[in-house]
Amino acid sequence: SNWWNTMLVDRGSEDGIKRDMPVLTMEGLVGKTIEVTKNNARVILIIDENSRVPGLLLESAQYGIIQGNALAGGKTSQCRMTFLNRSAQIKPNDRVFTSGLGAAAAGLEAVFPKRIFIGTVSSIATAPASVKSTLYQEISITPAVDFARIDEVFIGVGVKAAAVKKPASLTSKKAPTAPASQ
Repeated sequence: SNWWNTMLVDRGSEDGIKRDMPVLTMEGLVGKTIEVTKNNARVILIIDENSRVPGLLLESAQYGIIQGNALAGGKTSQCRMTFLNRSAQIKPNDRVFTSGLGAAAAGLEAVFPKRIFIGTVSSIATAPASVKSTLYQEISITPAVDFARIDEVFIGVGVKAAAVKKPASLTSKKAPTAPASQ
């Protein structure tokens, strides 16, 4: 749903799912697991304001932090990337990926492996003349994933295939509908 920034999937600890596992679709990054029960897992989406993902702009080799953008509302730019060098040459449509950085400083494996596609740059915020001394710039990102149309996700990049039996499906309280005929 566009109204919620988490989703519930029908896989849990019995299927090898753990907290802080990356969640993807074929298009790109969806988020990470934040709560896991025996048969379900709650996923925080990258469009949630409380989500943080270490990111990399591929074309300019710039690192930053990606988080949801509540102020974007229904616009397509549902994420923003902050802490980018002010002098970085960033262009619209530059590609954004996970950087693989994060927990390495603490001797832990990063939650998000390197090079998972997140989306593309939709706009670059320019600082007003009065704020030219700002060290960083901020960009808006259009996620690769259409969050209104997610049906199946993959959980746990790098997890042994035996641990995850099949793609997880979103649980829904809607009545089932008949498939459309062609």
